[in-house]
Amino acid sequence: MNNLKAAGQGVTNKISPLSYIDNMFFNYLNAEHPIGLALVILTVLVIIGFVLNMFIKHFKKERLI
Repeated sequence: MNNLKAAGQGVTNKISPLSYIDNMFFNYLNAEHPIGLALVILTVLVIIGFVLNMFIKHFKKERLI
């Protein structure tokens, strides 16, 4: 079982990050795959989101027009 494959068949499950997280922990608890790579990817996504949020908040304070 691939630890980065979406669990469901619907469109929402294919694009939802929660389905990837749920599948990752399911695989970890069943000892099918290591969880390290998935946690590294999630950590990188959180850092990117935090940096983008800082830029968005900075530019919202300035009037563009």
